[in-house]
Amino acid sequence: MPLAPWFLILGVIFWIALMLSLPILTWIRFIVWLAIGMLIYFGYSVRHSKLRHGIDVGETENIFPPIEP
Repeated sequence: MPLAPWFLILGVIFWIALMLSLPILTWIRFIVWLAIGMLIYFGYSVRHSKLRHGIDVGETENIFPPIEP
């Protein structure tokens, strides 16, 4: 991509400017909806965890994905 580091830096600067220009009510709504979403996500995952219910899913930590040529 031409001028790759410059577009990245400009994108971050514009993103920060846009985020800082938002009204406080938008930030409050964002935080409230984010908290609700996190509660639903983690509440569901805790109740439906295979590990919690004692279901053996096999060894997954030491298995590396195959390398495709």
